[in-house]
Amino acid sequence: MAHPDGPNISPANCPKCGYKNMDTATDVEGTAVAPKPGDVSICWGCGGLLVFDEGMRMYAPSRAELDRIFEEAPPDTLRKIAVAKLAIMLRRHK
Repeated sequence: MAHPDGPNISPANCPKCGYKNMDTATDVEGTAVAPKPGDVSICWGCGGLLVFDEGMRMYAPSRAELDRIFEEAPPDTLRKIAVAKLAIMLRRHK
C-alpha cells in the first residue's frame, strides 16, 4: 500500500512472511517518519512486529525483545499497535 508521503526507507521484505517491498515507515498516527535503530514496525502483510537494527534492516524480535517493547511502550501506543494489527488481519481475511 503506497503512503501519500512516498517511500522513506530502503525497500525490504518481511522476515516473517516475505511480504515484499515494504518501503515506508510511519509513526502510530500514520505520518511518514525516518525510523532509527530499535524502532518498531508492523508488517502490512502479516501484522508481525519487526525491529530496525543498526543497519536499518528489519528483523523479527526475540520473545525477550517483545516483552521489553510491551513493558516500555506507553499504553496509548500499545492500543494503536493493536488497532493496526487488527486492521491488517481484517484486510487479509476479506
